[in-house]
Amino acid sequence: LDRTDAGTLLLTVPASGVTGSTLMGGAFSAAWFSAIAPATLAAGSVLSATFFLPFWLAGGLMLKQTILDPAKTTSLTIGEYAWELTQSLPGGVKTSEERGSTEELSGADVSVSVVTNGVPIYVCRLVAGVTAWGVGDGLPQEELEWISSQINDQLASYSRVREAAGVSQMLPPPPPDVG
Repeated sequence: LDRTDAGTLLLTVPASGVTGSTLMGGAFSAAWFSAIAPATLAAGSVLSATFFLPFWLAGGLMLKQTILDPAKTTSLTIGEYAWELTQSLPGGVKTSEERGSTEELSGADVSVSVVTNGVPIYVCRLVAGVTAWGVGDGLPQEELEWISSQINDQLASYSRVREAAGVSQMLPPPPPDVG
């Protein structure tokens, strides 16, 4: 976490890296695809092979959540007028890049993204209207709460500056809370 001389928030969340969960997910994905691929090829026709489409999608989602998501580095910049969120894999390969006006941002919150074996996995969500982006995949809840508070404090400081300048009277009302 850093701030520029102009007060812009600069947040970089490094990849969570290889964990036991990552290894187990990778092993399960390999086993999953080693069963689905031959079954799909043995289906005999394109129509029969379409039966396996949901299994390919489920395997792909598992692979994304256990291998790709923990490998992503997230960079968030929130300035007085604009924000940018970039997620990238090792080697600088960008997986997503979003940006917009700071006034569009409703704030950040922490919510459960998935429950695995009764254990909740939390994510910090950056919210703009009805759209939300995950920040800090794989981090503990306490760290995500801290990231959320830093984002919300930054947005509140810009709101106070606008109110002091009388600009808030000219802005549309904020969007409804989606959380």
